[in-house]
Amino acid sequence: MAGRLRMRFVDIDDLVEESHGASIREIVESAGWEHFRAMEKATIQKIAQQNGFIIAPGGGAVLDPENVKSLKNRGLIVWLKAEPEVLAERMSSDPQTIGSRPTLTGKGTLAEIREVMSSRESIYKKAATIELDTSTLDIEAVVEKVLSILQKRLDTAEGHCDPAKAGREARGDVALPVKGEIASLRPEDHALPGFPRNDCDLGEERG
Repeated sequence: MAGRLRMRFVDIDDLVEESHGASIREIVESAGWEHFRAMEKATIQKIAQQNGFIIAPGGGAVLDPENVKSLKNRGLIVWLKAEPEVLAERMSSDPQTIGSRPTLTGKGTLAEIREVMSSRESIYKKAATIELDTSTLDIEAVVEKVLSILQKRLDTAEGHCDPAKAGREARGDVALPVKGEIASLRPEDHALPGFPRNDCDLGEERG
């Protein structure tokens, strides 16, 4: 996605780990979840002030309304959701996720995903500008689908023109989910690379 849009990709968890010199698991074990969330929030606020980024904030970031506000201030949030079984399979195939992420509930991967998603689904839905079910999609299909949705948002639609809003979003960010959860994207210019330049927005798109 970042390559197609000629933007920079940043993973908030990676930035926190780099600044702390430890994995998320080690940070949580030594200082607790509250300390990690504070570091996560500070990192999001710093990155969200800049343009030209696709930001992967991690699934727990949007539990804090101030993080949602920061990510939406100059862009939009995309929720790449999937069935719990699909998320569990994707996580099990990613050694970095299994090794560096501490458990939230102490349960097995699938049971934890089901419990966490049950408690967070309404929060994700409220935070997301765009929803996309990726359960049956591979990476390339997800990229094409998101690009298609973004293009529709930038296309001129009779009766849906709001130049001020379109300008803000086109110069802002989009949050794309990390490993099936939540993630933010920021086009540099007034139109996405390869997309028609215009001043109208189709409004909220969920699919």
